[in-house]
Amino acid sequence: MTMYADQGVIPIHLVTNHFQATWRWSLFWIDGSIYFQAAMFGLTAVFALALLVGFYTRIATIGSWILLTSLYNRVPFAVTGADTLLVILYFWAMFLPLGRCWSVDAWMMKKKGIGTEKTVLSGATFAILVQVFLLYFCTGCYKAIYHAEPGMLLQNTLEWGDYNRPLGNWLLGFPRLLGILSVCAISFEMLAPWLLFSPWKTSKVRLWTLGGLIALHVGIELTISVALFSYVAAASFCLFLPSFFWDADCWQTIRSFFYPAKKTDTKVFCSKPKLKGSIYSMLFNVACIILIINVVALSVFGFFQRGELFTKPNFLNRLNELTMLNQRWSMFATMQLSQTRMIAHARLNNGQELDLLRIEPQFAGPLSPVQHPNHRWIKYFQALNRNSTPKVFKYHYARWLFENWNRSHSEAEQIQELSLRRLRQRLVDEQNLTHTGTETLAIIRNKDLRIEDTIPWGSPWRNP
Repeated sequence: MTMYADQGVIPIHLVTNHFQATWRWSLFWIDGSIYFQAAMFGLTAVFALALLVGFYTRIATIGSWILLTSLYNRVPFAVTGADTLLVILYFWAMFLPLGRCWSVDAWMMKKKGIGTEKTVLSGATFAILVQVFLLYFCTGCYKAIYHAEPGMLLQNTLEWGDYNRPLGNWLLGFPRLLGILSVCAISFEMLAPWLLFSPWKTSKVRLWTLGGLIALHVGIELTISVALFSYVAAASFCLFLPSFFWDADCWQTIRSFFYPAKKTDTKVFCSKPKLKGSIYSMLFNVACIILIINVVALSVFGFFQRGELFTKPNFLNRLNELTMLNQRWSMFATMQLSQTRMIAHARLNNGQELDLLRIEPQFAGPLSPVQHPNHRWIKYFQALNRNSTPKVFKYHYARWLFENWNRSHSEAEQIQELSLRRLRQRLVDEQNLTHTGTETLAIIRNKDLRIEDTIPWGSPWRNP
């Protein structure tokens, strides 16, 4: 609960103050105690389990979307691309009949002799397919248009080093191969979405395209860590699988468990919808179409906004904050010119100096990255390193480090002064890799420490 409880690195009042001019919301903001946050996590798990097995599927989907939206708005600086995609897919899924097949709901309908249609066409089905299209097409376009050197995309990403796996580090020794793979990846990301909607041999083209997208994500997972993004994206591929895939004989045993036998009267499957249901369906369809048009407009505005040619209308920002449809798929689309490391330099009462983020001694050479427990901490540290992040969050993190250390150490090892610093090292020019720059983000001092005691009087004056 280091991230979510008020005793942790991001108390609720900092987040609510940060979002006070927006329409963002979160049930996790109600109470910052450990017990309430733990209870909310437990409730989220219950809804997720219900959705997994398809028990009261519609309610489970709505509840999961509300709770996941609340969870991500609780710690906005630790949200990953996978989180954004998952919440957006959940939003569109609220309007889909997910419980009609391979679920507890379908099994219960079978026992009652109620059948369901195998094919669904609605505003929600159109919207969620367009959403997946935008995910890949916009990602490819951002990289092709805004990356300074698209042919160096993979090399630059791996040199950055925040997400590297061992295979990624090994591939740095083959710059030509990385250049070819960069061009192929960007081209395929831009082409694949169109192939998914191919009117020519749709089923076969879709299967081959989905196979290519899976291969793309396997390559991503082998070289860099992107949290759950590849898995969430792969789940969205199920939306494009053609009917003959699901009708294959290998699924017959599973289908027989959820669906009535073939001798069941087909009228049960094709019963006419009630008038009341038709009205609600029409309203939901219209709402989904309006919202997906909004998402498309948001994506178009994103291209202009990235180039500082246009700014989104304010009402679109408010609507997307409310629905959590705010999105910009520009992952790795910016050429990284420098590598950033954070330092928490502490001076103790016994005169010892150390980096709280790297307790082991740091030997000569480039500063090692912080070993984060998971991907959310990587995103959080990246946010702390950004100039756009309010200084109050950086100060509170430094204060948390200061107090957390002092609570668990003796008087001689208490911190006198802690300085949270950001160190930048150039990446692009290999001859200039030794060029570094250091910036102080926050300073925390012991309340009993006089300011003149912080000056190293025995050392000569020197430039920082």
